[in-house]
Amino acid sequence: RAAAHADYPDKWPTLLSTICANLNSAEPARLHGGLFSLRVLAKVHQYRRERVAPLHQLVAETFPLLLNLMRSILGAPPSVANSELALLAAKTMWSCTQIDMPPLLLQPQSVEQWFEILLALLGQPLPSEGAPSDPEDAAKWPPWKVKKRVAQIMHRVLQRYGNPAAAKEKAEESVQREGGGGAIDLLAGAVNAAKGGDVVASSGGDQAAIKAKQAALTAFARAFQDSVSGKCLQAALSLLQRVHRNEVLPGRVHMLCISYIEEAIKYKTTYLAILKPQVEALFREVIYPPLCFSAADAEQWENDPQEYVRRSLDVIEEYYSPRAAAQNLLIALTTARAKDSLHSIVSACSQILGASLNTSDVNLLMQKDGALLALGSLRKHLTKKAEYKGSLEPMLRVHVLPMLSSEHGFMRQRAAWIYSQFSGTIFRKCGKAG
Repeated sequence: RAAAHADYPDKWPTLLSTICANLNSAEPARLHGGLFSLRVLAKVHQYRRERVAPLHQLVAETFPLLLNLMRSILGAPPSVANSELALLAAKTMWSCTQIDMPPLLLQPQSVEQWFEILLALLGQPLPSEGAPSDPEDAAKWPPWKVKKRVAQIMHRVLQRYGNPAAAKEKAEESVQREGGGGAIDLLAGAVNAAKGGDVVASSGGDQAAIKAKQAALTAFARAFQDSVSGKCLQAALSLLQRVHRNEVLPGRVHMLCISYIEEAIKYKTTYLAILKPQVEALFREVIYPPLCFSAADAEQWENDPQEYVRRSLDVIEEYYSPRAAAQNLLIALTTARAKDSLHSIVSACSQILGASLNTSDVNLLMQKDGALLALGSLRKHLTKKAEYKGSLEPMLRVHVLPMLSSEHGFMRQRAAWIYSQFSGTIFRKCGKAG
């Protein structure tokens, strides 16, 4: 890595051609070495904002080879060894899209080809032997690590490059990094492929470069929305069904799939066609389960309650937690699509609270914990809308107040949290009235 950082490309110009030769090799050791070297080289250059040409050249020369390699991997029976190769290739793509989308990948044909491969990897069956039954062990297993990396790429592409309206801002940032007019030549091919016309490279300075970059990014975003985003959303929803079936799903993969849905609700192409018809199921099967107090939570609460409380308050955990991702999706859904979702979600939570009233059944109490977490997360909506505001105090009195003396510590903790969410509105108003 140090040699690649210091010597490539100026002092070691043959490195990339050597890597390409190894990627074409039928020898497993050379192939693995080529992939590993490519991953290191891409990682070295992923944050070099002012010098993107070596990274773009790397993508142009090696990604067609990677595409063929990935197809051969998908054509073979699933195995850990093949997953390790696919993981190196996916990590390389991750590094190459860290700062910007390279010109080769901006071409609509490349978008469809690569996401066909990535979605196939995401949906590929796991190897028949050796699959861990514990989520933490599964997260370290190469076949699941491939799916995690694919989910990361999907989410990044939609979040950063999937919005046509953001193309101009992205173009200005990119051209500023790359140094103005020199970016035009790199983009002409991508724009020609996207529009089917002739885009002439120009030395007209920053504005010409921005227009060329904006055209390429806009075409990419539209192609992604039209042809790819819906397939990615369906793949994420399909993978999340593992939770509904009580099958293993590593937490990071779980979180990334939920985060993809959060991004997808912003766009008509994915929301109206796929999500809107199943909003109730989306809450019941995707959002609600990770909100509930789980068996893993119960084990940690029993063995180390201080650590449980610390983790529940840790900001860093929000970047990795399916529960935090579910809360974010819940808030985004009821904010952007309130007419379609808010009433049904509040009604579902009310039914859960009613079913768990005065119960000592721990499973029902775990479900109650999830419903209260959902309602607390929606406090801004509930305290502003008249149809819900009047029901909040009775809800706290009937369903939450008794929890403060519960024999279960997690119930007492949730009751205290719920009161903290609504104390600034309900009780302040009561104090003024008194």
